[in-house]
Amino acid sequence: MILHPIILIPKLALLAVIIVVLVILHGSLPPDQFQVAVILAIAVFILFSIIFWIIVIRTLKNPHSRLARQTILFSASRSSDGFQVGGKEYTGLLGTRGSALSPLRPSGAALLGGKRISVVTDGSFIPANSPIEVIEVKGLRVVVRVVSETGDRERSDEK
Repeated sequence: MILHPIILIPKLALLAVIIVVLVILHGSLPPDQFQVAVILAIAVFILFSIIFWIIVIRTLKNPHSRLARQTILFSASRSSDGFQVGGKEYTGLLGTRGSALSPLRPSGAALLGGKRISVVTDGSFIPANSPIEVIEVKGLRVVVRVVSETGDRERSDEK
């Protein structure tokens, strides 16, 4: 089942209306007529769902429709355009020193090896322009720690 709001909200709205109507009818109809009302409500819901799916499928078949343009990805992500899969590039950054380009609280941007890279800290806040060192790389997640001006690592629990 697709849980996208475009698909889910109209169905839930119709189901809510049917439930409210059935609750109102429950006390005023005899049991036989109430049973007929429940069966009729289920039939209306199924019919509405079928009609709704037909409309959605026809709309998405036309790639120039507004709904299709908002739902379907038309552009490709090619490696020749600079898109990369995996973190092969970042594995060599372990131990590299650089500087924080933005405040790292705990994530932000850093300049490492002449490249701007998204990084996270080991949990502590690091102000912008602070010297940092890469302490861990897992895929595309680069973890950094602040280093003091003398080159010694500062631990967050010493502060």
